[in-house]
Amino acid sequence: MTRIFPIPTSQLGDFWDELGPFIDKAAARYSKEYDLSDVWDALLDERALLFGIWSDGEAVGAVTVAPVEQPKRKTLVIELVGGQNAEKWYADTVQQLKVYAQRAGYDAMSSNARRGWRKMAAISGFSEASVNYEMDLN
Repeated sequence: MTRIFPIPTSQLGDFWDELGPFIDKAAARYSKEYDLSDVWDALLDERALLFGIWSDGEAVGAVTVAPVEQPKRKTLVIELVGGQNAEKWYADTVQQLKVYAQRAGYDAMSSNARRGWRKMAAISGFSEASVNYEMDLN
């Protein structure tokens, strides 16, 4: 069974060598917006939270999440997902994040992802709420 654990800010250094490479690979897709040092800073400043994902005692992935508070709703946003064989643990991970979010008083969870994640998102209980359009100005 897949198990996820939130990594307290005070213990980030203890887990970063093991989990950081998963996040680094995921963050590489967003190099126009930020890099791994920016993710590290967000984790240290508690603007984001790191979850480690283990299966059979082995680290298989990592997820970063961030809270977004609107006037009428508090959402836990899944920002980065990285790891090995995500199809084996992603649905379990989302369900465990859902429990975490409910206990923490969130109203919803969301995630922005590449189209390649569409099938796993649907299997995990997400529904497509919007499509994001982008225009580079530089």
